[in-house]
Amino acid sequence: MNTSGFSTLNGTVTSGGNPVNGARVSIDGTARFAMTDAQGQYEFQYISPGSISLTTTKQGYIDQHTPGIVLSEGQTTTQKIGRASCRERVYHPV
Repeated sequence: MNTSGFSTLNGTVTSGGNPVNGARVSIDGTARFAMTDAQGQYEFQYISPGSISLTTTKQGYIDQHTPGIVLSEGQTTTQKIGRASCRERVYHPV
């Protein structure tokens, strides 16, 4: 498989500074997803360059939407994702 022209995306999902194991990180508008490991890490390989958005879900946590991640050809992008449990309140700037 020719891998030139693609990007890689990786990162860590945390809540309160602790890794979140078993979170589903999905690329919006596609069927692609990755599950986080015990260290909260995930990785996608062979993604077309451009701007993407992610949605991160896990039971007991508030869904997290992360828009506007820019992927460059032949590069690895790291995107950290912070999560809030259902017991925590999330405030969005107005």
